Amino acid sequence: FEKQLGVDIDNCCLDIALDYRINTLADGKIEAAIDNFSLDLLDLVLSGKADGETLFTLPALRMRGGSLRWPQNTLQLETITLEQPQLVITREADKSLNLMKVWLPSVGSETIMQGAIEKSAIEQGATEQSATEQSASGQRLAGQNSPSQNVSEQNAKAAPSLVTADKADPDQSWTITVGAARLQEMTLTVNDRSISQAGQLQLQAINLELLELSNQPQAKAQLSASLAAQRGGTATLAGTLSISPDLQLDTRVNINALSLSALQPWASEMARIKLTSGGLFVDGDISSSPKETLLFTGNLAVKELAVEDSVSNAKLLTWQSLDFQQVRLGLDDANLEMAGIELLEPFTRLVIFDDGTTNFQQLAVAQASTNNNSKLTQSDNSAKALRLRVGSTLLSKGALDFEDKSLPLPFRVLIQDFSGTVSGSDSFSSKPSALDFEGSIGEFGLAKITGDTRLNEPAEQTDIVASFSNISMPDLSGYTAQFAGRKIASGKLSLNLEYLLEDNTIKGDNSIMMKDFTLGEDVESEDAVDLPLDLAIALMTDANGVILSLIHISEPTRPERIS
Repeated sequence: FEKQLGVDIDNCCLDIALDYRINTLADGKIEAAIDNFSLDLLDLVLSGKADGETLFTLPALRMRGGSLRWPQNTLQLETITLEQPQLVITREADKSLNLMKVWLPSVGSETIMQGAIEKSAIEQGATEQSATEQSASGQRLAGQNSPSQNVSEQNAKAAPSLVTADKADPDQSWTITVGAARLQEMTLTVNDRSISQAGQLQLQAINLELLELSNQPQAKAQLSASLAAQRGGTATLAGTLSISPDLQLDTRVNINALSLSALQPWASEMARIKLTSGGLFVDGDISSSPKETLLFTGNLAVKELAVEDSVSNAKLLTWQSLDFQQVRLGLDDANLEMAGIELLEPFTRLVIFDDGTTNFQQLAVAQASTNNNSKLTQSDNSAKALRLRVGSTLLSKGALDFEDKSLPLPFRVLIQDFSGTVSGSDSFSSKPSALDFEGSIGEFGLAKITGDTRLNEPAEQTDIVASFSNISMPDLSGYTAQFAGRKIASGKLSLNLEYLLEDNTIKGDNSIMMKDFTLGEDVESEDAVDLPLDLAIALMTDANGVILSLIHISEPTRPERIS
């Protein structure tokens, strides 16, 4: 048996004990019984033949209290327990899974998978009679009905089914019950060597218990499970499981503070960022039935998120909590709905560079192109598109560090008490969502951002107007002294910035107004221009003490001053 697998089986010890009885009845039929069945499989270790890496260890598998009756066709077990198993799943550099080596071991430079495909092609050329005989033989070993349409009804009934089926002969079907099936203190390690920075996730203390498990129709087993993540966080699950006549699962799931920092290696593949903190929280119901393969309803939240720009090591994005309310995810109908989203105390830094791009765009990592001609891609493309519908989004007590380097005068402000709403959206609709936000700047300044965008495709349709008014210009001295060589003595600044996003480039028509603007004392700066700035300011100022500048951005290059 070991030779058929791509693993070595080490240190395994099997102990079996049972009482059995075989009787011949008066009518000549045979009756058999097994009682007090116990089994101990100890110290099982599976390791790869090619690399010697351990795939699976099982200190102990124990079965207790087993009994069997024939021809009554009943099998009962009081307990089945797997103690402290450890499973390692590895995605190799070539994106293959180590577990495939168990069933498809390597042979030379080719894999058994290739051999299996070739063998399958050869077997397809075999006679129908040979295929039927193999199928019937397999059924006798597995105790299951043959899936082949060419197996006769007589052969199909010759092997009793281990699971109840609607068409099974009642005299031949088996009744199987397990009082308690337990998985105790399992450890699951997932490695990914296919990415530039190898990633690892580890789940510990995995416990699973099934009580009164049976293959009888509508019989429900009590299910409970729990686990802990190595980087922090726990998960629990409790409910019922039925396996006959169809698989049906009804559970309550709770995830508490599951650490997101463990996802750093995969996040680095998409953006130059660092996940320093953040936890996932889930409270909801998961069900599976013939009517719905997978359905989740409940609430999700990501709390205390902190993301840094890994290039500058500066704070990029934080929030206290992001709550997804009344979520419904249906797998069969590819539908995701949320009654609303609430974002509390967010902070982000947004920079618009002189070429019209943003800091978020520059942090993105270019992705390798995929082969659209592959069968996998064709299969993925044929999958039903996910429909996302979201009610209103509420943002409160936020802060925005905003900088626009595309303007003639470098402009950077910190908007505080930033709050507002985004109207509902539907990914299957071309209707954009409306944005309406307000915040404060300094002691008397105000900021207001309005507009609309298609949240699922913002590059296709985004039109936003950001208005900043009554901003104290002396507060901007730190940003202007570098090129002006002077502090700002006085003045109020107001801006009206209209941003139109197309093809991942920001375009727009902006206006800047300065009132009572004067320069103050000199500041040493190697980048300062040697120009008569006081004279220039005097020439641009009108009779009301106002300087007005209009900026048109029509290309993803430096803006052109038109008036």
